[in-house]
Amino acid sequence: MSDIPVWGPILAVLFELTSSDEILRVLNLAGFTGFNLNQQDNYSHNTRKRAYNQIASAQFSHLSEDQQWMRAGALCRELNQRGPEIRDRLATVLGGVNWRFDGKQFSKTDEPAHTKPAFFTAGEAHDAYVHIRDILQTAKSELLIIDPWARGRLYQLVATVDNLKKCRILGGPKGQADFIQEAEAFAKQHANPSLEIRSSTEFHDRLVIVDHTKVYMFGASIEDAGDRAFAILPIESQDLARFVIEYAEKVWGAAPQLFPRR
Repeated sequence: MSDIPVWGPILAVLFELTSSDEILRVLNLAGFTGFNLNQQDNYSHNTRKRAYNQIASAQFSHLSEDQQWMRAGALCRELNQRGPEIRDRLATVLGGVNWRFDGKQFSKTDEPAHTKPAFFTAGEAHDAYVHIRDILQTAKSELLIIDPWARGRLYQLVATVDNLKKCRILGGPKGQADFIQEAEAFAKQHANPSLEIRSSTEFHDRLVIVDHTKVYMFGASIEDAGDRAFAILPIESQDLARFVIEYAEKVWGAAPQLFPRR
């Protein structure tokens, strides 16, 4: 697979270290192994550094995306231990490609607020509404909204998403009659997006899946967002997001359809 975007800058800072012994120590502490060099590669500091670079890069490229992020984080933590000069250099280089490392995880410096974890205290209904609206409006073609207590407020939000082609809602086990009637009125007024509603008992958490790629977890139903304190969390692990999406599609495929009525 391709390398994550922070790998190149981190590697560049690592190999700015003068000592090949120190570079090897950092790599080992970050989880890289297998640096048994032949006589030619072990000839000098420069030949050792080139060999270490090739070996580490080959190992890194064979990791999964989640493993790459963890290994890159481990490498950053080890580099940060090498003093303020290296720490500042690493921050500058990462910032040059719009990334930062806070000691635990990476984040994009130009990332909009709605793509980050958020917590709303009781009564912050408007802030919660705007945040949810911004998440939905990132969709380019499709939304899958999983909310056992979905009600009419959801249609107001969906209507704000420009150029949305398809919206699927997986509601609770029965589905409220008024919610389905409102779906009929919504579909008459809005040619796009196409709207489909199904019901299931499989989910407790509320989820929004954007364009089959990005997954957000909601601590409250969209209808009640802001009435009580709750959080909205993007699922940042790509492996976990893929698992959630695959499971959601499986549940959706087996769920009875409520709208359009058959």
